[in-house]
Amino acid sequence: MISLDLARRLKIKLNSQKRIKVSGLGGVPSYITSSAQIKITLGWRVVYVMDVWVTNIGEGVDVLLGMDFMFSAG
Repeated sequence: MISLDLARRLKIKLNSQKRIKVSGLGGVPSYITSSAQIKITLGWRVVYVMDVWVTNIGEGVDVLLGMDFMFSAG
């Protein structure tokens, strides 16, 4: 999950077709506003292509990794 501000700074192409309501940290419901597909390069020949959620995470937070604690709220 990356912040909307970081996605705009990096000029990531966003897919805003679907809005998802989730319950995350502390059970506070929030909305995933869009998603994006990104490439992460590790080393010379290792490139990962992954889908990430884009939302307003919070002030001073750009990226949250390991989102296995989130679940759909609706």
